Formats: sequence, structure tokens, C-alpha cells
Amino acid sequence: MPHDPLRTLLPSILPVDLENFLFNHLPGLFFLGVILGSLTGLLIGGVELALAGLLITGIPFLVASFYLMLRNDVSTYPIIRNVPKSVTSIRTFSIAYLVGISYLAIVPDRGYEFFILLTGMFLLAFLSTFQHYPERGIGYAIATLLISTYSVTLREPLFIGGTDILPHLSYTLHIVNTGTVIPDWVSNYANFPLYHIFGAIFIQISGRLPEKSYFIIIGAVVATTPLLIYGISSRITKNRRLSCQVSIVYATLPTVVYAGLYSITRTFAFIGFLLLLWIFLVENRYQNWAWSILLGVSVLFTLLVHQVSYLQILFVLVLLWGVSKAMTSGRPLITVFEILFFVTPFCAYWIYNAEGLIGRLIVRQVLGTSATPTSGGIDTSLPIFHIFEYLNTYLLGLFLLVGIVISFRSNNERIRIVALFTLICTPFIMYSPIHVINRLSAFRLDRLILLLSLFTALFVTLGMKDIIDQLSGIKYNYSMYFIVVLFSIFAFTSLLGGIYQDTAADSNKIGWQGPTEHLEAEEQAALEHTLLIPSGRQIRTDGISYKYLTSRLPMGEFTERQQTLYDIKTIRNPNDVMGEYLIRHEAREKRGELVLGYYGGDYIYEGTLNIGEHDRVYTSGDSAILHRVNASSMGKPASTTQ
Repeated sequence: MPHDPLRTLLPSILPVDLENFLFNHLPGLFFLGVILGSLTGLLIGGVELALAGLLITGIPFLVASFYLMLRNDVSTYPIIRNVPKSVTSIRTFSIAYLVGISYLAIVPDRGYEFFILLTGMFLLAFLSTFQHYPERGIGYAIATLLISTYSVTLREPLFIGGTDILPHLSYTLHIVNTGTVIPDWVSNYANFPLYHIFGAIFIQISGRLPEKSYFIIIGAVVATTPLLIYGISSRITKNRRLSCQVSIVYATLPTVVYAGLYSITRTFAFIGFLLLLWIFLVENRYQNWAWSILLGVSVLFTLLVHQVSYLQILFVLVLLWGVSKAMTSGRPLITVFEILFFVTPFCAYWIYNAEGLIGRLIVRQVLGTSATPTSGGIDTSLPIFHIFEYLNTYLLGLFLLVGIVISFRSNNERIRIVALFTLICTPFIMYSPIHVINRLSAFRLDRLILLLSLFTALFVTLGMKDIIDQLSGIKYNYSMYFIVVLFSIFAFTSLLGGIYQDTAADSNKIGWQGPTEHLEAEEQAALEHTLLIPSGRQIRTDGISYKYLTSRLPMGEFTERQQTLYDIKTIRNPNDVMGEYLIRHEAREKRGELVLGYYGGDYIYEGTLNIGEHDRVYTSGDSAILHRVNASSMGKPASTTQ
């Protein structure tokens, strides 16, 4: 065997029996980590940061630590095998599905009752995995993910606002109208157009309303990802039933539900990542040339669909290679050749075709962050979360940590490798000090969380099943109730919103903290009226309105002349609002939801804008277009009120 310096070095660093060491000592290390983390937060950010960390992350770590210390190491009850067929039948699920569709047709806002119904559908999917054909549950999960997605994306104006959906729709419509991708000056996505080409092709084929066609196909693609999760999980666990359960838990994760609701390029990059993992986990994959071709196609797809996800995927693959290299005596899950095969086209493409992107990203993400004014506002580092968000992160953290620790006793080497990998990634998956450092916002950890959702789902499932197993050992006859209660609470809180994504922020019936990402109809009407402002004028507004306007002016067609039609910028300093025209949303202002700063907004402002003297030239509910008296003396549109 050739000399391997890494293999020679590892024994001096790692314990001889790493898996047993982690299994036996992680519960105590979790407890110690909470203490050290609280002290670190106290030193760095004072009492506020320490308490925030303890409240958000400390609780699941402490509960997991005590549970693992008290856990009976010997399984006393095999988890339930039989569920009444009538409960999980296609007829039962179809009735629930029709009720959900009827609800959306009658009720304008998604209320708690709709999310309870979605939870029931996911529960039917999960219980179906205990039947003779567990794969039926995946079909239920896909159908439920579809109705969850379409309940937002097909109902305007809920799918627009603070997200990047509208710009991507504009780029797609530009391809439909002109047959060419967007110019370089419009966006960095001129070099990464595959997502928009895909959407444009479907719009052309369907011949339906562009927005509806766009969201129908994008939502359908995202909803089918549980099939890929099943394929990858099967190659890791070698367990058909468990893989089905992992797929269903995956479909309920907040980051996955959010990816369906706001389906944009990073979601398709995630699909490319899943394809790569699926290929890498095939034994003897290069004995069949078809796998090599599929690998090449997947690499190119991932490269051309999104700007920066490639870097995060590379980070995940390298880390997975390092962990598998350290823990196995055979070939690691991913080889160095495969990583190089992944890196080479990336470097070549960025150097020869997208060379200006790196500089623009540095200016936008790093320099823009450092230049952001926060006087009079609240730093988004320490947000206040909804009670359901706290509950979801507690359950997710508890299940995740328990699942990781018990996996170190598994006879399956792949599960042990992935367990250590996921343990290392826990600071990214769970809310941690990494997420409150503003400078790290350039790395977009929310995208990394999506990439890690497969591993999150695997160990959340294992942890949940272990807790149910332990509870069933105490109350044998209550095992069915335990699984219904635990899964339902987790799924319900996920559908309402996790720490990172407010998956139900479109609902006016749920009191969320922080700015809503969608636009109300009155807000949209005011923004649409901005189209009547004479060209060449200065327009200032908040970050959410900025994203809308820069996509709507013009919509679907980009030319050099149209580039300079308007001077639209976000308000940077709330005490010095410059510009001829100001678009103001007083309802958001009163709720402390204004997003201000550079490049569509960098911080949340809770105060009142100092707008100076002005004339109100258009009103739509609590939204208005204002013309500043002390600005340019150019003419203004006729005043109207709606």
C-alpha cells in the first residue's frame, strides 16, 4: 500500500476508537460547550449576546446532553410496524388534499388551520412508511410540498417583495422576448443563465401566463427533490424504510419549505449538489461510462445555474472527503480526483468568462457591509423570533444532536462517517455565534444550510425515532401517540417557520417578528404607479421596494437606453433622505420593518424617516409616493388617491 501521510498523522491526533470516544463523551462536551459558549458571548457581546445564545442554542444542547446521559443504551421496543391501512390510504390523503385546495380557493390568507391541514398530510406520509410499501409516503410528501409551494407562488402579490424572485422572473422573460440572455451590465447572472433558460423554455412550451408557468415548473422541480433524497439516503443507510422517513422529514424542514416557496437559482444549485452526491455514493461507479457522463453533466449544470453556490458545494465536498479519509481504511466517499474534476471547470470558467464577478462580490458583500450605517436602527445580529421558531429550533437541535451521537454506535460505516461530518457542520445547521457576525454574511450561510438539509434530515429522523423508542419502552401501548405528537409538533412548527426562514410570513394571521418579505396589494399598487413618474427622476425607497422597482422598470426587456431611465436607490441614512421622489410605506414604518442600506437593504430600521417638506402625489392605503419640495423643480404627475 502506498504511503499516505494523512493516514500516518491521524493516529497522533484522533483517539484510537474515535466513534466510541464521541459516543461516550459528546453528552458531557455538549454541556461544557454551552458554558464556554455563554462565557464567550459574554466577553464578545455582553449579557445580551450571551442570553440570546443560551436561549436559542443552549437549550437544545442542554436537553440533548441530559437525555443522552439518561438514555437506556439497549433498545427496549422495536418502533411501530403496523399502522391501520385506512388511516394512510390514498382515499384518506385525497380527501385531505381536496380540503386543502378548497381552503385556498375560499380563504384569502393562509391561517393556522391551513398549516394544521398540511401537518396532517405530512403525518399521513410519515405513517405510511410503516406500511408494507413505505415508498407511498414519498408520493404523499411530494404532493404536500406542491400544495405548500403553490399556496404562495400562484397567489399574487405574495410571491414578490423582499426576495429575489422578481429579478429572476425578469431575466427569464427577457430570454422569452428576445431569445438572448441578459446583458452583462444588468446582472452577474449574465454569466450563469441556465436557470433562466430553463424557465424560459417551459414558458414557451406551455404558452400560458408567464408568471404562472414559471412558478408551476419551478415548484414542481423543487417538490420532486425528496426522490433524490431517498436515493442518496438509501446508499448511506442501506435501509429502505428509514430512507423513506428521511425523505419525508426532509420535506418538512423549514429551509426546504422555504426553497419551494421562493424557488430561485440556489435551489437549482442544490439539486445539482444532490445529483453529485447521488453519483459519488455509487459503488464502482466508473465501471459504467454512463456514470462518468452524468457526473460531467451535473458539474456543468451546477456551475451554470448559480453564482456562488459552487464555492459552498466545494466546501461541503472537501470536508466530506476529509472526514471519510480520516475514518475509513478503504476508499473515501469522495476521491481527490472527483474534487479536482469539480474544481477545474469552475476555475476555468470564472477566470476566462466571469472574471469580474469576484471583484463585484467583494465590493457588494464585504465593503458594502462595512459601510452600512446603523445609527438609529437595530442590528440584525440579535433578532427576536416567534415562539414557534424557538420551538422548531429546539426540536430540530435535540433530534439532530441525539441522532448524531447514537449513530457513532452504528454498524454502518457510511452512517458513522456522515455523523462526524454533520457534527462538524452543526454550527452552520443550528443557530450559533457564526450567524451573528455581520462580516460572515458575505458567505450566505442560509445557502449552506440548504446544502446540508439532507444530512440534517437523516439525523433528525434517527434522533426522533430514538426518543420515540425510549418513550415506548416506558409506555409500550402509547408508541403510536408518541410518534404522532412528536412528528406533528416538529412538522407544524417547520411549516410556520424556522429560525432562518419565515415559511409562513405571508400570513397576516400569524404575528411574525421582523419585516415580511411579501408585498401587500396596496403596497404593490403604489409601486406600480411609480411607472408614471417621468424618466430621469431620482427615486428613493426601502430595500424591498427597491428590489421590486429595479425588476419592474422595465419588465422583461433590457437595453442600454433603459439602463438610465431612472435613478433608483435605497435609503441609506434615515435622517438624510435624498431624491426627488420617495416611495413610503407607513405601515411598515410603524411596525419597524424598514430595510435600509446598500444593494437592496442591509439593516432593519425601527425609527421614522426624516423626509422633510413634501407633497403627497399618490396614495394607496398606507403607501404613498411623495415629491420633495426642496428637490428638483421638475414637474410631477397629477395627484391621485386610491
